[in-house]
Amino acid sequence: MLHKPYKKGGVEIVFWNALKMKNSLPLLDKKMRKWMAGITYNSVNQIDFEVFDTIIREEIACDGQYNKTLK
Repeated sequence: MLHKPYKKGGVEIVFWNALKMKNSLPLLDKKMRKWMAGITYNSVNQIDFEVFDTIIREEIACDGQYNKTLK
């Protein structure tokens, strides 16, 4: 059974702690959300993979600050 997408015409990739992503935040859309922001792509041709890689690396770095192993 296939599920219909909630967002028509593209996909939005949302980052939970976007406000901590100081370098990438200007590229992301908060859409009235407090912490999360995302970037929407309507086609594969729209994706700038170098920019997307930079955003992902910054998210991983921010996530690593909050998810350290407790001893």
